[in-house]
Amino acid sequence: MSIFSSHTPHVGVALSGGVDSSMSVKVLQRYGYTVQGYTMSLWNPDQHKKQTMLNNARRVADFLGIEHHIIDLESPFREAVVHYFQREYLAGRTPNPCVQCNRHIKLGAFFNAVRANGGTHLATGHYAQIVTSDDNLRVGVSMADDPTKDQSYFLYAVERETLRSLLFPLANAHKYNIKAEARSLGLYNVIDESESQEICFVPNDDYRALLQELGAVNIPGSFLHASSGRVLGEHQGIWNYTVGQRKGLGVSYSEPLYVTYIDPATNTIYLDTLEHLATNEITVGELHWQYGYPLDLPLRGSVKLRYRSTPSPCTVEHHPSREGYIRITTDEPALGAVTPGQAAVVYNEARVVVCGGTIAPRA
Repeated sequence: MSIFSSHTPHVGVALSGGVDSSMSVKVLQRYGYTVQGYTMSLWNPDQHKKQTMLNNARRVADFLGIEHHIIDLESPFREAVVHYFQREYLAGRTPNPCVQCNRHIKLGAFFNAVRANGGTHLATGHYAQIVTSDDNLRVGVSMADDPTKDQSYFLYAVERETLRSLLFPLANAHKYNIKAEARSLGLYNVIDESESQEICFVPNDDYRALLQELGAVNIPGSFLHASSGRVLGEHQGIWNYTVGQRKGLGVSYSEPLYVTYIDPATNTIYLDTLEHLATNEITVGELHWQYGYPLDLPLRGSVKLRYRSTPSPCTVEHHPSREGYIRITTDEPALGAVTPGQAAVVYNEARVVVCGGTIAPRA
């Protein structure tokens, strides 16, 4: 079913000032939608960067001839995203703040503000697709047509009823075509052309410096060899490290060592060689089921363990010893580290998100 099958009186577009959100406005205007631009004002330690983004969005709205609103979400963003980010690192996990932001802020508090201003739907520049079942009882997210930009991974935790009021105008687009059209329309004269791959509130992609600014204290502890139990050295605080890390450990050994496990209870970091990172069994909790729940388990599907990873064929079943968790068994050992705190997102054979959750530490 096309997202453009029926017109709505007022669509709010999440306008960042970048090419994707700007072109989302143009697509909607082309189909005759009444559009207003909304920009989130979020907490950011880099005030210049924050103000530049707000100014860019305002210029784009003027260029496109639409009404523009700025929504102050600094306080809820700090609580739902920044504090979460801080807590997870201090607990020895590697967080995924984009999942939290999409669920609680952009498609939560922000959408509520759009509704309060009369908006019936929210459109964003996400590269993903909304899918509904033939009986319209089930709704979910599937992968975008452009696999290099697909963002369905970040949307597994969005409430199903919220999905019914979302529009993703770029669902069937490819990034290179979007850029080309933006240039032809003259949008590149006003948009912010740069595309940051960093976390928006982490200056220079240096999360350690940010955590220190937020008050994190280094508490040294032991590096232990996971296989032998031998003390290999002293770490500088568990939040400075992540599972899978090799560089910056400051430990001499006959082979390259990687962080394989972080134990916050004893302030200990375990190291071992690369082969000890490989696993094909992943425990996942904090589950959010989306399309087609409840489902009978086990089921066959594929799983993404990182945003840019390739989905791996897998079997999903209830965890045999941890209630409320699932066990994902991949057909082949996962390439790279399976990192606690990151999201694991399961897709069915039609590339639709079935469920997602948070990777738990290995026992």
